[in-house]
Amino acid sequence: MKMSLIFFYILLTSCFFVAEITAQVNKTTLAKIGNEFISAAEYKNRFELMPHLNPGEPDIDSVKLNFLYTLISEKLWAIEARSIGLGNMDIVKYSLNSLKKILVRDALFKLEVINKFEISDEDLNEGINKSLTALNMNVISSTDSSVVFKLTSHFHHL
Repeated sequence: MKMSLIFFYILLTSCFFVAEITAQVNKTTLAKIGNEFISAAEYKNRFELMPHLNPGEPDIDSVKLNFLYTLISEKLWAIEARSIGLGNMDIVKYSLNSLKKILVRDALFKLEVINKFEISDEDLNEGINKSLTALNMNVISSTDSSVVFKLTSHFHHL
């Protein structure tokens, strides 16, 4: 219930902040939400990292505007979360700690594994082709190994 109230609050208040989006003195600031800002650089980085489900979207301007609304909503959620002390809750601290571990693990993997080898286009294509191959398998199981050996030797002769 509380989350739905927060979401409703964010939607209502975001309408009031949209008018400030283009009227900024500093040209690198796209929007000001309370004491928070969305810079052109932040917007560009986040937009480029966002998965685009329809890359050939004919109305890219509406996609970009909707994404800006999403960033404004995020800032409003963050302001509300801070005001109610959400960051001080044990579950949030635990989740953030888990997220930090994942990010550190991924960065370490990139440093120590990915950056230390190269895959040729030929190897990559071969791997992709192998991944598309479906294998049908049967499992032979028995407590008596001689039964398994008899069955498998029969298949080897085929």
